[in-house]
Amino acid sequence: MNRIMRQINLCIVAALSICTACKQNGTDQQKASISQKSLEDGVEVTVHQQGQKTKLQSGNWLKLQVVQYFNDSILRDSRITGPEYLKYDSSTMTAQSLIAFKNISEGDSLEFKVAADSAFKKNRPGFAKNGGFLITRVKVDKILPDDEAYKKEIAFLDSVNHKRDSVNHSAR
Repeated sequence: MNRIMRQINLCIVAALSICTACKQNGTDQQKASISQKSLEDGVEVTVHQQGQKTKLQSGNWLKLQVVQYFNDSILRDSRITGPEYLKYDSSTMTAQSLIAFKNISEGDSLEFKVAADSAFKKNRPGFAKNGGFLITRVKVDKILPDDEAYKKEIAFLDSVNHKRDSVNHSAR
């Protein structure tokens, strides 16, 4: 009888552990959210929000990782070329971009998807066949509060790149 009770207790403990793990995973998943928006000219935006504290405000600079595809071909990849910077301001961004980036925080990601015929109304490149999609994936690495912080970031990156280039040249 004692042996059976121990087995039952072990089963109950195991079940409670599994339920607790499921609840914790569910809580973590609730912090992250996914939303979709349709913008003008057939642009679809999917936003993956992680719920971080630093929210984007007008005048902030965005440090971004950007990967752009046409169907399955990579057109550009800032993971290779280095981060891209964008000032969140109506003077530097289109109205659609301002809408897409509204309520974005550090760590969030966006995916822009647009059909080839909408993306390339004029001067269509040879690779942009009808029925294809231009997909741009953007990850917000960091939000810089102002122009001064942006200038410091760029100066730091320039010094790192200069040191790396010096090492590469001396190795030849």
